[in-house]
Amino acid sequence: MKSDIRLFVHAAKEGELDAKELKLLTDLDADRVRTGRQTLFVLSQVDQLADDAALRNVGDAIDRQMPRLALNAVSCVRHRKGLDGAKQLLLEKSGIPALHVALQAELARVPDARAHETALLMREIDEELQLLRAAQHTSRDLLRCTQRQQRFDFDRGLAAVIEKVAGDIEAMLNALGTDHAIVPDTAKDAYMITAGKLERAHIQIAYSRACIEIDAVLTAHGVVGLPSEQHAAASSFNSVMIAVMGVSVKFRKDLRRMFGDASGRERIQREFTHYYELSDDRKALTAQIADTEAAIAASEKASAAMRLFEARA
Repeated sequence: MKSDIRLFVHAAKEGELDAKELKLLTDLDADRVRTGRQTLFVLSQVDQLADDAALRNVGDAIDRQMPRLALNAVSCVRHRKGLDGAKQLLLEKSGIPALHVALQAELARVPDARAHETALLMREIDEELQLLRAAQHTSRDLLRCTQRQQRFDFDRGLAAVIEKVAGDIEAMLNALGTDHAIVPDTAKDAYMITAGKLERAHIQIAYSRACIEIDAVLTAHGVVGLPSEQHAAASSFNSVMIAVMGVSVKFRKDLRRMFGDASGRERIQREFTHYYELSDDRKALTAQIADTEAAIAASEKASAAMRLFEARA
């Protein structure tokens, strides 16, 4: 199929082409139209037919299957006898000299056919590269859009829950009276329920509820644990919530510092966002974008190499 010139040999005594031959010949002709590579149809062993009328019948049958197909009727037996007996007429009747002339004519056209096919292949490769780059750009743009949308949703969701819990905590703190939590317990209070202990427990519960609400947003966005390089020996401490918020809060001033001040809320938003970007899903998406950009660079490099090849050709 890839030769410059193909000889398709069919025995005359077989008559018309069978289905496989017809399919192959049709494919070869389609390739001729596309690439310029020629196929010479050789009808062999014509000496085994009864007469010229039988030869015409075979030729007509093949012509009905493949109209305007040039038949190169040959006989190796006649050619050998013509050579052995120095009989020029028999040599001519063998069809071999005419086939040789046809081959020479096609050989003369091979350089043009090769140039045509090279140009064709270059165009096809360039078109494939253009389609590939377009698909890669679309894929990268969709990934970037997903990345931006995910970040927007996370920022908005986290900011909303921080504002909510900050309002809840502020309302709770404003409803409290005397600040008993700041009064230290004495030794005699070790086993007693005091006002300070009750208030500190109340503050801790409010803090824990705030953490639970924030953690629900984090979990929904795939922030489920610290990066492996930050893992502590105690697995219970390998929590983004603990890394940002700490273990416990027992005093009003600490709650107000964390949630009441704008700077405290901004710190919480900023630090949780940092861990969000380090989550497995976000890193996987970032890696996908990087891989796609690398593929785009590779296809652009291939296109540049193609242009350089064409310029030198």
